Amino acid sequence: MDIDERITIAKDLIAKREEIDRQLADLFGGAVPTKKTRACKVCGEAGHDARSCPETQKPAEAPKLV
Repeated sequence: MDIDERITIAKDLIAKREEIDRQLADLFGGAVPTKKTRACKVCGEAGHDARSCPETQKPAEAPKLV
């Protein structure tokens, strides 16, 4: 089985899981919990953490010579 077939099967399984989650939410009257997106503690933006923050990845300014 090549990678494309595996990806197709995985996508199908994910779609089935999401449909089952919707059906369960309808049955029990609750919403399916969603994952919270964490924000970076350095800059406050979502999508990365403090270790991979672009703000901390900026090169330090070279000292100015007088």
